[in-house]
Amino acid sequence: MKKVKGLSVILAAVMLSSCIFPQTGSVKAAEITGEESAEAPDAGNAAYAEAEQSEEITDDEEKSDDAAVHQKASATTDMTYISIGETCQETFSAESTEKYYWFDLEKSGRLTLSANATGLSRLQYYIDDIGGDRLWSKRSSSTGSEKKIKTNETIDLTAGTYYLSVISSGGDGEFSFSLSSEDAGESFKEENGGTDNDRGYANPVEFGQTYWGQLARNDNADYYEFTLSASSRLYLSARAQIKSLYLYLYDAGGKELWKKYASTDSAAKTLEADAEIDLTGGVYYLAVKSASATGPTGSYSFCLSCTDAKESFPETRGNLNNTLSSANAISSDTIYKGQIAANDARDFYKFTVNESSQVTLDATAAIPWVYYHIYDSKGKEVWKQGVSWNKTIGYSSLTKKHTLSKGTYYFAVAQYSNYTGNYAFKMHIHNYKTTTQKATTKKNGSIRKKCSCGHVVSLKTIYRPKKMTLSKTVYVYNGKKKKPSVKVTDSKGKVISRSNYKVYYSSGRKRVGKYKVTVKFKGKYKGRMSKTFRIKARKK
Repeated sequence: MKKVKGLSVILAAVMLSSCIFPQTGSVKAAEITGEESAEAPDAGNAAYAEAEQSEEITDDEEKSDDAAVHQKASATTDMTYISIGETCQETFSAESTEKYYWFDLEKSGRLTLSANATGLSRLQYYIDDIGGDRLWSKRSSSTGSEKKIKTNETIDLTAGTYYLSVISSGGDGEFSFSLSSEDAGESFKEENGGTDNDRGYANPVEFGQTYWGQLARNDNADYYEFTLSASSRLYLSARAQIKSLYLYLYDAGGKELWKKYASTDSAAKTLEADAEIDLTGGVYYLAVKSASATGPTGSYSFCLSCTDAKESFPETRGNLNNTLSSANAISSDTIYKGQIAANDARDFYKFTVNESSQVTLDATAAIPWVYYHIYDSKGKEVWKQGVSWNKTIGYSSLTKKHTLSKGTYYFAVAQYSNYTGNYAFKMHIHNYKTTTQKATTKKNGSIRKKCSCGHVVSLKTIYRPKKMTLSKTVYVYNGKKKKPSVKVTDSKGKVISRSNYKVYYSSGRKRVGKYKVTVKFKGKYKGRMSKTFRIKARKK
């Protein structure tokens, strides 16, 4: 170890040589309220209380001590640099009750302060950052008549330069200590209070990779940025050597979309937090935060993966088809896929009914509960139904038939509570075509409106032509051409309009003999019918 003259000289030298500048804009840990306050642990890591001789210095005590300690530290001419792993031995007396040190952490990690003292009544420890902010304090008292003090404390810190103050509160004695550190293995190195403490400094991460980080006494929030190319289900798997922490998701605008408080009991060695969050495509931020401003602290890891929702109409940032005016046009008998997400609570689709008819909806959803709506062109709701999860089949399913008048309509899939997930639907809108089956002389015909699905809405029978009659069947020869009129009736006895057939007469029809009259049907009929008439000789 080495002694350095003047704290101000040390500060200037460290900042110039290491280019260390205090990070601004740190995000404070989220306030714990409501039920969460009952779950949240006391401030500090459980490891801090391992030594029976040590106790935290209270807020009131620390406030009264801060000014005095900083004043003495800044005025002292003896500041000792101690390396990590080095053992330092000191002597305290009535004339020498304060010792001041500075040390460097090359990497973020868990600092361990191990100390032994004899002949001293009480020792107070303080660790400050390079800017003079108090990060940690502890009081250790002697036990027994021998006045022995044993201290073993751990403090999670980012990489950087720090100041350790040791104050003796009585007695003459010997004191020795050492500092050791365990690398947190951060994927993104942080110095002097953290470099990724808000969205503006978030570190980019990729799917399928595991990232390591640390929540420390001077770093209670880490932000990470990732991008979903399409609407997807995000899978988050986090592990931590921390008693409790918060996980957050924010959109690109900083809106909080999701939050989870995770904790573990003292028997568990590792905190485990797994989650599935449905999101539209876009840029997002994952934040790992301490449960309070002072901890708990420790290392953590996480991995992100995702599954594409395969939406028929891809959405980004939850704002593509959330209103009637932005509804996506759909066609009959086509399967459409979508997703209700943490940032997308409703999807609209537009369809047209060409004539009053029945519309059939088939819908499935991997969502515990979802609502379906139909609105008319003015936005008035004409139908609504909620559907819950079917445990037997493992999803919700609905088939619904609804009669709608001619016009434009909107179909909506809407969120209930905070349930999210994928859905699929098909809308069958009857599209009728009029078909005519012509009547023959042996079989009735029909006129009907039929949809491609086979549904028939109307049926009209064309009764078959049954009887053909001539106005006259016998003429007396007079040298003139004969042309009897024709009447055709159907099987119900109703006269068939002349527009449905054409009459053909045999040639001649002046001389004595038999002549044929033929009806050839058209329009709603097909086939032929014939009758004969005769011209007889005139009596002499």
